[in-house]
Amino acid sequence: SDFDFEKNEVTISKQLQLQNGVWCFARLKTPNSYRTIKFGEDFSKYLKSIKFIQDQNRLRLGEYYKTNKLKNTLSQPEEVIEVTDFVNVKENGDMLTTNSNKVISRIAKEMGIDFNYHMLRHKYCSTLADHNVNPTMIKENAGHSKAEFTFNRYIHPSEGQREYAASVIDSEIPFNTKDISK
Repeated sequence: SDFDFEKNEVTISKQLQLQNGVWCFARLKTPNSYRTIKFGEDFSKYLKSIKFIQDQNRLRLGEYYKTNKLKNTLSQPEEVIEVTDFVNVKENGDMLTTNSNKVISRIAKEMGIDFNYHMLRHKYCSTLADHNVNPTMIKENAGHSKAEFTFNRYIHPSEGQREYAASVIDSEIPFNTKDISK
């Protein structure tokens, strides 16, 4: 329900947290964490395809399709709600949690792949920087208060950037290489 497919935007206004053994919707860490992010048409199609697959699984599994209930700590009084529209769910509808992420990270490690889901935030910011997206936009999309934080901790040079930097120097400085081959 946080996705607006008319505007191709997602609103980040809550987080999923495990509190006293119960999954809850909770407030975000900082005021800058609350944000709306635009997404492209391809991502929109991808999300719709995920929803289609989920709907097919829901029909196929019927009463065995998992219903996700969690506490909404954002409402007063707090209430238990049923969430039927998570994006990341298992085939049976069970929501992916940090426990699921730990399993995936462990499997990746066993395969020799250094991976955890937080790395995707770094990749997201670095990819935007690689394509010259305005630093303020990257900071806002990441939900950070300062661009310096985003750039110092989240943006990492890619091999393509390293090669581009090398080619800039080659194109701007007239190196004399004609006598070297002798």
